[in-house]
Amino acid sequence: MIPEPRGAEVLHSTPARDAAPDAGSTPASRAARSAGNGAGHPDEAPAPAPARRRLLQVLTLAELGLERLERQSPHREPAARPDPDRSATEQFVVETARLVLIADRIPHSAPEIRSALHRIATLLAPFARTSERTALLVRHPRTAVPFGITHLALEQLGVPDPYFAATLRRAFATGHVDAVERPPHRRLEAAWLRAQCGGEPVDYTAHRQGSILAAHPHPLYMSLADLHALTHTLFHLTDFGRRELPDEADPIELRRILDACLLWHLFEENPDVVAELLTAVLLLPGPVSRTALLCRDALDALWTEVGFLPGPGPGPGPDRQPTLFGTPTRTERETYAFRHDFHTMYAAGLMHAVALARAPHDVWARPGVPADQTGVGVYSDRWPLWIRLVTRDGPGLPVASAAEAAIIRAGRNGAYAEMENALLSAAAHGVSPLTVAHARDLLDRHLTSDRPDRPDVDARR
Repeated sequence: MIPEPRGAEVLHSTPARDAAPDAGSTPASRAARSAGNGAGHPDEAPAPAPARRRLLQVLTLAELGLERLERQSPHREPAARPDPDRSATEQFVVETARLVLIADRIPHSAPEIRSALHRIATLLAPFARTSERTALLVRHPRTAVPFGITHLALEQLGVPDPYFAATLRRAFATGHVDAVERPPHRRLEAAWLRAQCGGEPVDYTAHRQGSILAAHPHPLYMSLADLHALTHTLFHLTDFGRRELPDEADPIELRRILDACLLWHLFEENPDVVAELLTAVLLLPGPVSRTALLCRDALDALWTEVGFLPGPGPGPGPDRQPTLFGTPTRTERETYAFRHDFHTMYAAGLMHAVALARAPHDVWARPGVPADQTGVGVYSDRWPLWIRLVTRDGPGLPVASAAEAAIIRAGRNGAYAEMENALLSAAAHGVSPLTVAHARDLLDRHLTSDRPDRPDVDARR
């Protein structure tokens, strides 16, 4: 059910109060928020300084993490271990390297960002080209993917290693990097990395055909793994914004899919997934949508409120404590927070790096149709914290966003009666036609799936 409207007497029989879902604008609720709290006037494009500040905060966190790893002991993988990239330490190293790789593309980046990148490169070097990694590249060529990202980041920042680079190229040349079972988006990542390392160019059209993009996904049916495949396919198809989408990919459909996924996870209170989805949004041509702006505002409001972006889980906030036996020490608390929250911070840092690399100005400007002057919205005290943060001072959540989210949540939960009720007013509320079409198809298949008078059902029995 959609919560009660705020700022208008009647909602159900009125025309769509919002502009089309693909039009860019911002919730009117930001108008009352002060600039010091990470918000400004809805019709003003904020300066790019906040994005630089957020990115620098993530880079600083990564730098501290690398210093901690170095203090504890140099990271060494046993030569016999075939999957070193699955360890938590290796994931942190690879994510830091990928962030450095993309942040280094920012044109005319601030001096403090350049300094942070070079400090991180110095700290990454002892983990990147060890004799153990070289041995693993020879024995297990598939490790070229995680090891290659770290090597490439260092090389791009002016820290070359010709011997390791030659070993990496030979690993790719064996053909065994692809001789393992990988989902399509992971195969695309390997092809992208091979091209970055000076190998053969990527056949993007062929990779798109075998990817999730060719299946026209929608969050009514997607799992988290599907969503991860969607975002990472877009990451590597576009080289994180350096190249356009293949002609076969429809940016309008992709934007509507990403918007629907954003609304799904806006209510799931999953900051790292929202950050990844927003990064994918930035890789599409044209202005960002009102839904993306709303989710970006929610992410920023939570960051301002808490001081960082917590990982997925109940009750994110400054009072959240790790579940440990006994009384956790400061080191245990820091280790827990770093392990569970760094990926979320990394995902947000990557989003800001892509935004700053896309253009020297702020790409989150408020383009398109202006905000609805009637100020119609809905609000609920039961909503997750970050939604309440961006709706508390204004008319509430845009009706189109609330209505579409209600349909998606009901469908995913199997609450078909609730979804049917929400569909009755979907057109009036301005819900995306893509979500409406998928929801009606789902509802129709549900209503006809167990009817004994259907000929096809009788034949099966």
